[in-house]
Amino acid sequence: MNLPPVSLFRFGLRSIWKHKSQARQSNSAAKKNAKRIIQAPPFSQDTDMDFRKTLYVVLMALGLNAGARSASDMTPGQWLEAHNTQIISSSPNYPDYADLGAFGKAIGDARIVLIGEQSHGEGNVFELKNRIVQYLHKKKGFDVLLIESGMFDGTALWNYAQAGGKVAELAPDRIFYMYSRTREGRGVLEYVDSQRTGKRPLILTSYDTPHAGLESVNNLLPSLQAFLALRHSPALADPRWNAFVRAAQAVVADNFNGPPSDADKQALIDLTPSVLAELDDSVAASGRMFESPGFWRAQVASIRAAASEQWQISIGNVPYWAARDQQAAENVAWLAEKFYTGKKLIVWAHNFHAGKFWGMTLGDFVVQHFGPEQIYSAGFVGYSGQMRDMDNTTVLDVPPPKAGLIEAEWRVAGLPMAFIDFKQQKKKPDWMSSIAARPFNYQDVDWPIFNAFDGLFYIDQPVPATPVP
Repeated sequence: MNLPPVSLFRFGLRSIWKHKSQARQSNSAAKKNAKRIIQAPPFSQDTDMDFRKTLYVVLMALGLNAGARSASDMTPGQWLEAHNTQIISSSPNYPDYADLGAFGKAIGDARIVLIGEQSHGEGNVFELKNRIVQYLHKKKGFDVLLIESGMFDGTALWNYAQAGGKVAELAPDRIFYMYSRTREGRGVLEYVDSQRTGKRPLILTSYDTPHAGLESVNNLLPSLQAFLALRHSPALADPRWNAFVRAAQAVVADNFNGPPSDADKQALIDLTPSVLAELDDSVAASGRMFESPGFWRAQVASIRAAASEQWQISIGNVPYWAARDQQAAENVAWLAEKFYTGKKLIVWAHNFHAGKFWGMTLGDFVVQHFGPEQIYSAGFVGYSGQMRDMDNTTVLDVPPPKAGLIEAEWRVAGLPMAFIDFKQQKKKPDWMSSIAARPFNYQDVDWPIFNAFDGLFYIDQPVPATPVP
C-alpha cells in the first residue's frame, strides 16, 4: 500500500435539477433550448421565487436526463452533465435552499455528515460550506457543528460562549486559524453566534487532537491534573508523573519549545494506559463536559495520538500517520453517543479527514464505528483558480487538472458550481470505480474519488480566502 506523505495530514454540475422522467425528447430544438436554460447564468438574489419554482417544473417536464442514454454510452463528463445538480450560489446569504435539495435527499437519514475541503485556503469553499451548515441546521435538523480544531480548545470556546462571549471574537488562537482568521471561515462562527440564543442553537465543539491551541497550551495539563486530583488518582503519585507532564506539554504545544527527552517520551508511553484505565466514558451528572470522565479520557488518548504522529512511532494499533484520525473518530463517537445523544452532527474537516482513504482516515474510522447508513461524507473538488497558503498567507495558483481526472471531466457540464451524489446512484458506470481526483491541496491522488466520498461538490474556480486579524 502506498502511504500518503505526512505533510498531507496537516491540512488536516445531472441537469440543474434532478429530472425523474425517463422519457426521450423527440424534438431536438426543444432539447437545445432546454440546455440553454440549464446552462444560463445563476439567478440573482432578487429573482422572484415563483419564477424559479416555475422553471423547476418546466425543466422536469422536459425530462432531459440520463434515461435517454445508458451510462455505458456516456463519457464521464457527459454522465456528470446528465446527473449533477447546479449549485446557484456559494453565499451564505442566498435566500433559498432549493439548489441544495439534491444534497439533502442524498444524505437521507444519516446522523453524521462530514464536509471536506481541498486546502484550508479557498474563500468560496468556506462560504459554501457555511451555507451547507446553515441548510443542515435550519432544514435537516442538525444540532451540533464539530469543527476541525483541538477538542479541548473547542470545548473551552463553547463554554465561554455559554457565559455570554461571542464565538467569532474568541475563536482566534482557539479554533484553527484558517477558520478563525479568514473572513469566509469566520462566517460560520458568526452564524453560530446568531443562533446561540434562539430556540434551536447550533452547538459548536471540536473533535481533534491538540494542536497548540491557546486553551490547550495554557490549561489542558493543569485542568487534567486537577480533575485527577479530585478522583485521588494514583497516577499523580507515580514518580514518572512529572516526566509524563513534560512530555505531554511538549506534545500539546506542538513542540514549540522543542521535543521532549527520550525519558520523558517513555514516561508518557508507559503511564498513559494506567491513566486511561482510571477513566470510563461516562458523562458527569452535571452535564458539563469538563466534569466528565469520558471527556478527560478522550484528552489523554488524544495526547497519546498526537505524540504518535509527532514522534513518528506507532503507540497504538495503527501506523503513526493514522493515529490522529483514529483518535479524532473516537472523539466524534464519544460526542455522538455519550454527550450529544440523539442529536445530529456536522463534521467540518479537510478532504483528507472527511473522506475514506487507505482505510485509515477519519471518514474510514467513523464508518467502521457507526456503519455507512448513519454517515454521509461530502468532499470538494475544483478546476482552476487560486487558493491561499494559510501558513504564510501567500496566494497560490491552482492549475487546471490533467485529462482524465474528475475535475477535468466535470468541466464538460459547464456549471460554475455543482453537486453529485453517488451513494444513492442505482446504475453506476464502470469508470466510477477508478476515476481519480485532486482532493488534497490540488495534488493528484491515486485513489478512486467515488470510493472516498458519498458525494462531491464542484467549484470551477476556487478563490483565495481573505485573512483578517
